[in-house]
Amino acid sequence: MASDMMHRGERLEELKQDMQKASNSWCSVENSSIKEGNRTTAQDAYGVYAITDLRKGEILLVDRTVAAVTSDEGSCQVCFRRLTANAVDLLCCNVKFCSTACAKEAKKSFHKAMCGKTFRFPGLSDLCLFRQTLNSLLLRCLAVIVQADIGSHPLYNSVVSTLTANRAGPRPWRYHDDIIYPIHMLQTLGIDVFADLRHDTWVIRTMYMRILNNMDGEEEGNGVRTKLLNRLYSMLNHSCHPNLDWTHQYDRRSSVMIRAKRDIKKGEELFISHVGEEGRFQPFAERQRRLITWFGADCGCARCKAERPGADEAEFARYWRGHLSACSSEDRSQNMLFLAATEQRRTVDW
Repeated sequence: MASDMMHRGERLEELKQDMQKASNSWCSVENSSIKEGNRTTAQDAYGVYAITDLRKGEILLVDRTVAAVTSDEGSCQVCFRRLTANAVDLLCCNVKFCSTACAKEAKKSFHKAMCGKTFRFPGLSDLCLFRQTLNSLLLRCLAVIVQADIGSHPLYNSVVSTLTANRAGPRPWRYHDDIIYPIHMLQTLGIDVFADLRHDTWVIRTMYMRILNNMDGEEEGNGVRTKLLNRLYSMLNHSCHPNLDWTHQYDRRSSVMIRAKRDIKKGEELFISHVGEEGRFQPFAERQRRLITWFGADCGCARCKAERPGADEAEFARYWRGHLSACSSEDRSQNMLFLAATEQRRTVDW
């Protein structure tokens, strides 16, 4: 593969336009101050910045996607709403969607490539639900790429081109996940994998690892699992003290809704957390253990730099004073309790 396919910088201008449109010109993609892990290159070091002052609780953007799957056959395959008696049939087949809007979106983006085709995966039902839905998500991405094919390389398609690379190192190859299933998907979608080398096994594995590193989803109590890729959301870098919250949109659970967690000044980089709310109250070593999957190295956020072994007391105190001054009174109290419980080695006059 060409070297420019190994990073996400080639479609930056298009991505900037999409980000500004989705955020009502509140956010922009720029070079980031954060270098995530020991494999990040200059072409990958991007983040999202506020281009205006933001108030706590404001919705910055809603990131919609068609790269989303659910194991629930009774739900819309675009937005995950439950199907009702008013479900919409496509004229070409008996696949149902919750609304005309979702049906049109599916037909425009992936359904034409999949319509009338039967995908059979030997042994897939014996795999855990996680691997089943992961392969379903790969199939959806391939369908989007095949339907949009204009002769360019699959890794240039926007559904995968801007996803963050996996930095934890390669995982072992799996015969079915990496070879048998992808070849069957592509052949059923009409791709001759032996003649069209744009879809060779290394390309699909690169795609697979990007999906694995960027997908989000939920596992509901009834055994239903969802997996989705939101390309704008994936441009947000991690911080162990994020300034954004996110949730799945109530009436369209394949969309991610992102809010300001606190007041944010123009020019600040915007951060989410890969370790959830509980990560705020975990010590340095535990956070690094959880984050190694993303970074392949220690986290490079401002908090982790201040708390890393060997950091001096002045750096630690300077960071925490700044953080506490930006917190609400409730958050400030919780953070003080955390510091008292986990940072006995620090003796800082707050």
